Amino acid sequence: LIIITCRRLAPIQLLQHLAALGLPSNAALQRSLIKAAFHKAAMQWHPDKHPEPAAKATAEARFKLVKEAYESLVVQAAA
Repeated sequence: LIIITCRRLAPIQLLQHLAALGLPSNAALQRSLIKAAFHKAAMQWHPDKHPEPAAKATAEARFKLVKEAYESLVVQAAA
């Protein structure tokens, strides 16, 4: 059972999530736009694409941020 709470993001959080996905600060919260940006960022920062240990650690952290941003923005877009 997954429970998703729908709360509005603070403006700074919204901007951080948009930036994590490479979207401009004035981007519309459309599910298709968010999904496309997530796909591009996920492909760029996927840990398997960065085999060196130092680069892999950075990629894992960025990938986690991208995933969290996507999940939060999709909820916001549905609200």
